[in-house]
Amino acid sequence: NKSEINKVILGGYFKIGVLAFLVSIPLTLGTLWGLTLIFARMYQLVMPFTISVWQVIVVALIYGMIYYIGSMLAKRKINQISLQEALKLYQE
Repeated sequence: NKSEINKVILGGYFKIGVLAFLVSIPLTLGTLWGLTLIFARMYQLVMPFTISVWQVIVVALIYGMIYYIGSMLAKRKINQISLQEALKLYQE
């Protein structure tokens, strides 16, 4: 069934994408904090970096739209190939 193939192949990527997004927020904050320290020590330049909640929400919405568009394009390609080929490619 085509919907089962879509669910198997594309379903796992959503969880990985959400995990990557959640991990990237603290990494981004840490990087910005480190850059602020470097600029303050080396150049006596203080640039306060802040990330607000609305910015995180906007980025999450953009990420969701990109994921949705990408999954729609992938589903279209998956629907063009046969069931046996899709499963064989997925197992490799």
